[in-house]
Amino acid sequence: MLDRGTGAILIPGGLSGKYPIPMLGKLAPASAALRMYVLTLHEALKDQGLRRNAHHRRPDPARRHPHRGARPLEKLGAEAAADLDPDQIADTAWEMYLGRTVPESEFSTRPVPA
Repeated sequence: MLDRGTGAILIPGGLSGKYPIPMLGKLAPASAALRMYVLTLHEALKDQGLRRNAHHRRPDPARRHPHRGARPLEKLGAEAAADLDPDQIADTAWEMYLGRTVPESEFSTRPVPA
């Protein structure tokens, strides 16, 4: 990629490395290290045509998430799969690829009808 002067590295991550989420505390150091690595790469390579981006999932505040308590597993089935919108994830990743200037983004879970 350096030889070509173009390319992208999109790294999916979680928000436990950016915001305190007590239930995910064990994951936070690794998540924070990965986030810092991406931000450092972005800064070091930003003038060489390469893009390095971290892509974080931001929970829907109306839903229960690990930092607010878990739901029973039997209630997670189809709902867990419906939680993420692949089109939104793809659109955000594509915008990051084209934009070159934003080193990280957050994407929301989609609302699930009541």
